[in-house]
Amino acid sequence: MMTRNEGQQINLTCETSNCNPRATINWYKSSEDITNQTTFLTRSVEGLQRTISILLSTAVKDDNGKHVFCIASNSPTLNFTSNAVTLNVLYKPNVRSTPSNPYRVREYETATLICKVIDSNPNTSIAWKWIKTVSPTLVLHNGPTFTIPIIQRGRSGAYNCTASNAVGTSEAATITVDVQYKPEIRTTPSPYRVKVGEIATLVCTITVANPSRGIMWKWIKTGSANTVLHNESTFTMTNIQRGRSGTYNCTASNTVGTSEAATIDVDVLYEPLIEDEAVKIVNENERVVLTRRISSNPLSNAFWYDGTHLLKSETSVKTTNFTIEKAKCTDTNNFTLIASNALQRNVTSLVELIVNCRPISDMRNITLWVSDGVSLAFSTKIIAFPKPRYTLMFGNGMQLNGIGDSMAVNSVNNFTLYFYKTTVSQIKYGTYYLHINNSFGETTVNVNVQPQREPSIPLISEASCNVRSAQIQWRSSFNGGNI
Repeated sequence: MMTRNEGQQINLTCETSNCNPRATINWYKSSEDITNQTTFLTRSVEGLQRTISILLSTAVKDDNGKHVFCIASNSPTLNFTSNAVTLNVLYKPNVRSTPSNPYRVREYETATLICKVIDSNPNTSIAWKWIKTVSPTLVLHNGPTFTIPIIQRGRSGAYNCTASNAVGTSEAATITVDVQYKPEIRTTPSPYRVKVGEIATLVCTITVANPSRGIMWKWIKTGSANTVLHNESTFTMTNIQRGRSGTYNCTASNTVGTSEAATIDVDVLYEPLIEDEAVKIVNENERVVLTRRISSNPLSNAFWYDGTHLLKSETSVKTTNFTIEKAKCTDTNNFTLIASNALQRNVTSLVELIVNCRPISDMRNITLWVSDGVSLAFSTKIIAFPKPRYTLMFGNGMQLNGIGDSMAVNSVNNFTLYFYKTTVSQIKYGTYYLHINNSFGETTVNVNVQPQREPSIPLISEASCNVRSAQIQWRSSFNGGNI
């Protein structure tokens, strides 16, 4: 047996005995004729010929185990075969990696890279080495199987494995590891503010993903997770209304999984709307709280007015109120509430308050000076709620006939009572009682009807005398009832 490293020279000699005629020598490597790799020479000894053939060949790994021999012949029927030399060609390993290339593995799973020796001589004492091609000096592992538990995306890349024996080191087998992971996304900055009626455009963008093709999108509104609003990266809402304010989630999915939700708060801005409420009716002396809800975004500033008089102001409110600690009959009013925000100023609403109260007259006593044959008329204003009833009676309790009356409604709690008679010849002079009442009480106005007469003589109220002059002041007395 002849042992050679791959690439080394194989040097064998085949020599015949002295013979005549000269012998020829052919070389064989197993069944292959390799005579063309030889040189020969002859020597003459006492008339006989000796042939010497030299085989010079380079060992290759395919020669391993083959038998080399020569055959000498100097006649067609006579051949002599030498002993065979078995070649033991030593060569470095040949390796192959598995699994198939590229090797795709999901992030956080275990990656297992395997290197196998396909051929090697010798096939013992194999030394292994794994490296990542970007860091060739850093040996990661020294065995045929390289395991990476809980692999992360940063470990994607090309890995080389080599095997070494006493002859040398194999060519590297390369396997590309492709760590795949679900998408990571971001959205339009939050909060996203848009005016009511405008177009809202929400955009979701992938920052990283592997694979990045075939992405599936989904938009939902939190609180309605089962309702998919849109299936593309850009979600557009035209003519947006206030009810679409809220939190929206966007997700992206690939073959690995679904991203964490990216969240955007949509803030629909709109002008103030003051909610209408029924008229507030309270009893006199009660505590009154007038309240109104103001729907607006951003929040509104609220101002309460009685006519042009500012009663109260509040800033950035959803609900506003105005309090009267002890309601009076005169508090019956239409108050003005004004709400303003950045989108709209001076949105106005009337807030009506009615105070239940007994009648109150603007005069408790009325004196009328009349003459026979002259018409009689008088009026009085009344504050009351609800609308009052009234009766004009003589002092003895008798209800009068022939006196006309009417009531004018000036406002919800303000009335004017009118009384008239075309001639007073039929009426008695004296005191009359105007009784005015409603469900909350009664008031009485005294009406004194007196006949006109001659005025009384004026009275001297003050007199002063000097040496040459005097100063007198008069004060008028009863004028006879002249109006």
